[in-house]
Amino acid sequence: ALPFLTSRSIDDAGNVAGAIRDTWQGPTDTMTILLIIGGDVVARALAQLVGPTIVPVAFSFGWVAYSFATLVNVFGDGRLIPAPDYNVKLFNVASGIPRENRSWVLGRFFRDIECPLAEGIGMNLSIYRVTSGSPPSRDWCDKSGFAFILLQLGIAAIPCGLYRNWSTLLVTGCGTLLSLITGALPQWRLEKYPGRRGRAKVVALAGGNGSRTIVVVIDPGRGMDLEDLAAAQPPTLRYGKAEKGRMILGAPIDLRVTQFACIALACLWIMLLITVTALKTNTWYLLLVGGLGMLQNVIVAGGKRAPTARGIHIEHVEEFSRKKVMHALMDAEVAYPRLGKVLLGEFFSPESLTQAEAEWWDGNEKDYDDSRPPKSKVENNDDPKAQDARQQYANIVKPPASKGAQQAL
Repeated sequence: ALPFLTSRSIDDAGNVAGAIRDTWQGPTDTMTILLIIGGDVVARALAQLVGPTIVPVAFSFGWVAYSFATLVNVFGDGRLIPAPDYNVKLFNVASGIPRENRSWVLGRFFRDIECPLAEGIGMNLSIYRVTSGSPPSRDWCDKSGFAFILLQLGIAAIPCGLYRNWSTLLVTGCGTLLSLITGALPQWRLEKYPGRRGRAKVVALAGGNGSRTIVVVIDPGRGMDLEDLAAAQPPTLRYGKAEKGRMILGAPIDLRVTQFACIALACLWIMLLITVTALKTNTWYLLLVGGLGMLQNVIVAGGKRAPTARGIHIEHVEEFSRKKVMHALMDAEVAYPRLGKVLLGEFFSPESLTQAEAEWWDGNEKDYDDSRPPKSKVENNDDPKAQDARQQYANIVKPPASKGAQQAL
């Protein structure tokens, strides 16, 4: 029996070695598995780049999984854009009303504009002003997408020249075409930039209590309404009088068109997956194509972008960097009345204020200011740009009504 067992062991070892060798020579099964993972990376890469008609998100592993995950979303709340992955809270400075953010764009805008603070700085409050309402500008993320797509097509064409095998180029071309069609769906733009334009408004963005960065955006009426952007109503709820006569089964016709397109795209992705399983030769080229696409997706999904690339065209005006959060809010209140008061409740409770601090916020500023260390006091900013921004702020944010007027109301 021992020779028989030894012979069978040798045969089994040979079969295992042969299977491993065959896998490395033509990793078709591996590619079919890779095509159904990584859908969340594709979703984030699309959310980063959608806006223009041509969205250069490269064909990669994960598109099949993404296409089916999208069906769940569009037949649920109707969204294509994923939920924000970075916490930020928006404050309307004029009304004092806070709002939780539901916008991918606003969350990533705040993430990318934050920067490390110098040692000892407890709070940095930066003032920005909207300069225009221009469309989003192209940046390195878009350019990398076009470069990777061309590189993928070039690699896929190699088997055509060497072996007269055009299957890799066919799969790559079809995958790229389906990717571009997905990014060109009109609903992407409607979801990503739903805000109204031409409304003068001042908003403050903060990461909540404990955040060391506050971003204040003064919009004289040039850009999109960031408060509207933060609301980000789902497509199933966002329709008005113009759409009431164009409903299909209780939903806007535009949403139904998107749902039909997503079903068709999911079917086409499945057909592409089946085609990949039929490839038996030169599959390493397709594996390299998919790997490059995944690399581009990962880089873009997590990459930092300038505000202009997100459609928020702003310029830096001034900032208040202080060792104490209270001092930053106080100095901001002096330069921009009402701004500090709106933010005070986010970082301090009434019980946490000392008597001197409470008196300062009630209008008796001299006693507390005299007790502040000289190094914590900063000279008034005489820069013309800052003065102009403060005037625009004053035109938008009116001083609160007096106590007598409030009682009368």
